[in-house]
Amino acid sequence: KNPSRQETHHDMLAAKERMEDHFRLVKLFFDKNWHVAAQRPDGSSMAHRPGPKGSSHLLKFDFRNVFVEDAPNGAANLLLLPEVRGFSSESAECFFPCLSTRVVEVYGPGDVLVKQSWTAPVHLMVCIFFGQLSGPKKVHCLYHKTPMLAWQQLRQNFPKPNACTLVHQDVEESSDEAEAYIVTVCPEAEPNHFRAVLVFQLPEDGWNSWGDSFFASMLDEAYKGACSHFNRPIIGDLRQISADYYLFLSLRNFNRGCPLLPASSASLDPVVTVSAGEELGMARWQEFQTRSADGKLHLAEYLQFFFWRDLTSP
Repeated sequence: KNPSRQETHHDMLAAKERMEDHFRLVKLFFDKNWHVAAQRPDGSSMAHRPGPKGSSHLLKFDFRNVFVEDAPNGAANLLLLPEVRGFSSESAECFFPCLSTRVVEVYGPGDVLVKQSWTAPVHLMVCIFFGQLSGPKKVHCLYHKTPMLAWQQLRQNFPKPNACTLVHQDVEESSDEAEAYIVTVCPEAEPNHFRAVLVFQLPEDGWNSWGDSFFASMLDEAYKGACSHFNRPIIGDLRQISADYYLFLSLRNFNRGCPLLPASSASLDPVVTVSAGEELGMARWQEFQTRSADGKLHLAEYLQFFFWRDLTSP
């Protein structure tokens, strides 16, 4: 049976709400209501707590002072855009084979549907201790050898300036069984050192205290995995691509007429001088005249003229 349009629309709204719920969880990452299961001398820790709605359990790895070689100027650009990671995954897998990402659809900057498999040792350890590999409700803790469909969103300068957060949400399972993880990165006091918080969403009864004696070694392995992940080969080049991947254009003051175009050197039309553009060699502007049949302003048409206009000085 194929889902109706109404059912599909309802599923999309539910998925969007779950995504927002995951981003709202970030405000809990740094409070004191976590039960510490293991801690390292550097302050890194492994902790857990019930989810805010009582329908899940949260497992947190808090990695402190992770050194990143050739780190970007700000933590907001430390995590790759999902689309950059996906489009470059084939070449990156030669150096880091445990993570494979393929882009299925790009909804917007940092908002992507992917197929991803992740077989890192820490994921396997989390899966063994907290997962459920048999029965009606399987829980893999995002350890997948076969690529699974997932929705990923990256928000820069969230939850605060000079930070970033990535949410990964499985979409192949029902809403009650969908797994998710959240990564938030922010700077530490020492240059090139960062704090990375990784949170898994487990089932309500997902915490197993019988593994207490193993949690210290699990935290050590997770810390090593985080350091390796943030310093994997070619990641510096990919971060630069990610930082320059989009160009954002802001248009304003339409209440005073149509937007302006930089004046061509050969233009005989009336010219307006904008002193703010002098340093860029763009002080001479003229009104944009649309050629569309309906006489209305269309952004695509305006951008085409804007980028192809001859900007050479007279």
